[in-house]
Amino acid sequence: MHSFDLGAPLEVEHALALKLDAYDEGKTRRSSARLQIAEELVQLKQQNPRRGQLLITPKGLTHPSSQWKTLLESTYQQAGFTLTVDAQTGYWFAGRGQNQHAGSDVIALKAPYLPRTHREYQLAALFPSDAAARTELHQHLEATEYLQLLHRGRQHRTYLTGTPRVIVADAQRLNSPSLARWVQVRPYQTSLHFVRGSQSPRWRDATQAIAQDLLDVLGGVPRHALIGAGLVQAHHSSTNTPHLIQGLKRLAAPLPPSAALHQAVLKREQWAYRDLETAKDTHAKAEREVMKRLGLQEFKMPGRGQPIVYATDLPAAQRAYVQFKAQVAGSAVSPTKGETDPQTVGGALASTAEYTQ
Repeated sequence: MHSFDLGAPLEVEHALALKLDAYDEGKTRRSSARLQIAEELVQLKQQNPRRGQLLITPKGLTHPSSQWKTLLESTYQQAGFTLTVDAQTGYWFAGRGQNQHAGSDVIALKAPYLPRTHREYQLAALFPSDAAARTELHQHLEATEYLQLLHRGRQHRTYLTGTPRVIVADAQRLNSPSLARWVQVRPYQTSLHFVRGSQSPRWRDATQAIAQDLLDVLGGVPRHALIGAGLVQAHHSSTNTPHLIQGLKRLAAPLPPSAALHQAVLKREQWAYRDLETAKDTHAKAEREVMKRLGLQEFKMPGRGQPIVYATDLPAAQRAYVQFKAQVAGSAVSPTKGETDPQTVGGALASTAEYTQ
């Protein structure tokens, strides 16, 4: 009897956060969550721009008029990529045996699905009186369809762009006993913040992007800078937001146009997160989660309302505080000189204008 050996098991990464529901098509309440999925796919593409992508969904979502396809095209375009050139869309139960996607990352945003009529009617020709056998074969066919299309990237070959990745949003069918020896599944680590049930799923991503730029420039993240960027609300009504915005513009001006801070305050219409609403105080927990992910702690500075600065340590927080206050006041303090002497810092804190006027 002849047998076929698939060779080494397929290395698969499980990314539940990327699960795409075809029933969300046309529903505005899910548009932000879907946009975040598209942005994660772009992040994955940016990690290896030379490697292709095959994005697998149900057939309806590959149609040019679908909401998902339109969203995907605009998201890739904003990042400088072109759908159909840098990434391809595909669907289940089609294109078997093709090698055009060899070397590409394969991302399955939904598992293949066979309708109930397939189980109850078509398979009845084989098992007319055995419902359990029909169910078992039905599930096996779904699982093998999953596996054969995930092999589209030809992962086991050698490529100049490295080993292609296989990422699935639903790994349940791959856990079928009949496939155990052919698949190895491990968790996928997302680049963006995915929080189940979030009312503003992309807020954490926007906040981290701005915070990272502030950290690079100042060595810390003054919370008032997040207020000026329109991400969080001020705790006090006396906060002079226009002054904060002007200070941010001075900080952002030398940064490259692609920097999040530059786009957020100088070219808002080009910023990917321009449509986000300012977070209420209920986002305080989310704010701290973002800062913790960046390895930062919360420090309270002297002054009215004890302004918060996130930094790795107190001296770094003090330097960031002084430098941002100087930008708000319209005078520059060189980040390279970062005073660490407590008396010098104390004098700087006392001499520059307060955030709240």
